[in-house]
Amino acid sequence: MNIDTAPHSLGRFRPIRILGEGAAGIVYLALDRMLDRLVTIKVILTAGLDAATRAEDLKRLRLEAKAARRCRHPGILAIHDYAEDGGTPFVVIEYVEGPTLRQVLDDGTARPALDPVGITLQILDALDSAHRLQFIHRDIKPANILLTRDGQVKIADFGISRINQVMLTQYGAMTGTPGYMAPEQVCGQPVDHRADLFAVGTVLYEMLAGKPPFQGKTPTETLARLLSPMPAAMGPIPPELAAALQRALAKPPEARFQTAGEFAEALLRAVTPVAAEVAAAELPGAAAETAPPPASSASAGAAAYWGADFLKQLENILAIQLGPIAGVLVRNAAIRTTQPDQLYKTLAAAVTKPAGRAEFERRVEWLRPLLAGPPPSAVAAVESAVPNSIAKPKLELSPEVLQAAQTALAHYLGPIAKVLVRQAAGRASSGPDFYDRLAANLPRPEEAAAFRRKFGLDADRPIRP
Repeated sequence: MNIDTAPHSLGRFRPIRILGEGAAGIVYLALDRMLDRLVTIKVILTAGLDAATRAEDLKRLRLEAKAARRCRHPGILAIHDYAEDGGTPFVVIEYVEGPTLRQVLDDGTARPALDPVGITLQILDALDSAHRLQFIHRDIKPANILLTRDGQVKIADFGISRINQVMLTQYGAMTGTPGYMAPEQVCGQPVDHRADLFAVGTVLYEMLAGKPPFQGKTPTETLARLLSPMPAAMGPIPPELAAALQRALAKPPEARFQTAGEFAEALLRAVTPVAAEVAAAELPGAAAETAPPPASSASAGAAAYWGADFLKQLENILAIQLGPIAGVLVRNAAIRTTQPDQLYKTLAAAVTKPAGRAEFERRVEWLRPLLAGPPPSAVAAVESAVPNSIAKPKLELSPEVLQAAQTALAHYLGPIAKVLVRQAAGRASSGPDFYDRLAANLPRPEEAAAFRRKFGLDADRPIRP
C-alpha cells in the first residue's frame, strides 16, 4: 500500500506506507519531521468503543506505553513515544530495515542461509532482559522477529504486547497466534514468561523442520494438537537439539525451561559439547560429581587469568556474528579452558555459518599478541573451590616442596601460583622440569632467574617454552 491509504500526518510524523495491519491496529513506516529519521508508527484502533470505555482504555494505553519504554535491549525494538492526534492514539517505535523471519522462512532462496541456533540465542538473550523487568511478549512468532543486515535479531511488538491485549480483549479477539501459542494461552489461563519460551521453541522448531511443531491443516486442528497430551515429533530435528526442544515444547509450563537463560544454556551445551569435554580435560583427577563454584566466582577468575581486555575484545569479535549473546558465550568458555586455541575452537563452534566462522577465526588472529604465551588458568576458581580434587602427581613431590614453590611463585604472580604449581606437578617428569615449567610463567628474565636460583638451579639455563 502507499501513502494514499495512510493519514496525511500524525502530529510531527508523516506516514509513508503501511507495514502491516491487525485486529488491534495499523503499523506505518513514517518520517519524524522534527528529528529527520524514519520510525515505525502503530496506530491503535478504537473505533466502535463507547465514550466511557474508550476514555478508560486510552488511560491504560498511556500507562502501558510509559512502562514499555523501560524495556530496553539491543534485541528489542525500542519504544520512543506515545501520543494522540485528533483523538487517534499511536505508539512511536524504532525502525529497523530488514526482513522478518517470516519473510525469510517463506523465501526458498534465503532460508538455507539461516542460523537457527544463533537466531534463537539472540531471541533468548533479549527475552531474558525483558522477563527480568516483568515484561511478557505473548506473541513471539517469525513475523515479530526482524533480521537486520548485519545479522542482529530485533523482536518487534515487545513492550506494546499488553496494549495489543487491551484492545484485542475489547474486540473479543484472541491474543497470540495459533501454532506458536502455549497451551495455557489457548485455554485462556493465566500466562507468564514460560509461554514466551514455548513460543521460542516453536520458532526454532520451524527453522529446523520447515513448519511449527503442532501445525495442523486448519487453525482448529492446530489448537487441538496444542491441547492434546501428545508431544512434538522430533523426527525432523537434529539429534543434538532434540532434548532441548522437547523440554521447551513441554505442554505443562512447569516441565519447560523456567528461564530464558536456562534454555540458552541447554542450546549451548547441545551445539558446543566440546566445552564440557574441555572442563573435564583441564581438571585431571577432579571428581566428576564435584559441584562448580558460583558463576560470579568463576567469571571473576576468568577475567583475572585471561585478562579483561583480551576477553572484551574477543567478545566484540564474536558479537559481529552472534550479537549480544557473545558476552555469555565468552564468559562460559573462558572458565573452562586454559589454552587459547581451545578457547577459540569452543567459540568458533557456536558460529554455525561457515563464512561467519571463517571471519571470526580471521579476526581472532589479531588478538594473539595480547597473550604473552599461554595465559594463566581460567579454571582457577573451580580448582580453588575443590582443593582436594588434585590428581596424584607424576612425581612424588612432598607437600613442603609444593608449598615452597607456590610461595615463591606467588611473590611474582599472586594467587594464580597455586594453580600453576598443581599443573606443573601433574605434568613434570623430574624436579628440574617441575621448576622449569614454573619459571616459564614469569615473563621477565630477571624474575625467572631469581626464581630458579632460589631452588638451586642454573639461573642462565634455557627455560622450556
